[in-house]
Amino acid sequence: MKKFFTGLMFLLLVAPFVHADDITKDEMKLPAEARSFIKQHFPDMEISHIKIDKGLLRSDKYEVVFTNGVEMEFDHEGKWKEIDGKHHMVPSSVLPDQIRNYISSNFSRGHVTKVERTSIRYEVELNDDVTLKFDEDGNFLKLDD
Repeated sequence: MKKFFTGLMFLLLVAPFVHADDITKDEMKLPAEARSFIKQHFPDMEISHIKIDKGLLRSDKYEVVFTNGVEMEFDHEGKWKEIDGKHHMVPSSVLPDQIRNYISSNFSRGHVTKVERTSIRYEVELNDDVTLKFDEDGNFLKLDD
C-alpha cells in the first residue's frame, strides 16, 4: 500500500511537467475558430508549421508560425492569445474597434507589431516600441515606452 501511495505521489508531482508536442503543417489540426481567424485576417500568409503543445493536466495550446516569421498563439478553443508580427505589421482588423480607433487617432504614424490578449486586458506594441494597455472593453489604461 505504501508503494502505491508513493507511486501516486510521484505521478502527481511529475505529471504537470510531462507533455508531448506535435509539430505539423496540417491546418486541420487547429480548432475551427483558429482556422477561421487565420483565413479572415491572414489570408495570404503561408504557414511554416504549427506546434501543438499538449499537456496532461492542462489544456492544449497552439502556436502557428508563418514563413515570414510572424507567430500566433491560440488556446484550446482556438481563441487567439498573442500575435507577434516580429516587426511586421499586424492587421488592425484583429483589434476591437475602440482600440483601433484610439491608435489611429493618437498614433497615426505607428502600426501594431504585437498584440497580447487576456481575459482582462489587451497589450499592444507599436513599431516605435511604444506599448499601449487597454482593458477588456478597449478602454485605454496606460502607455509604456
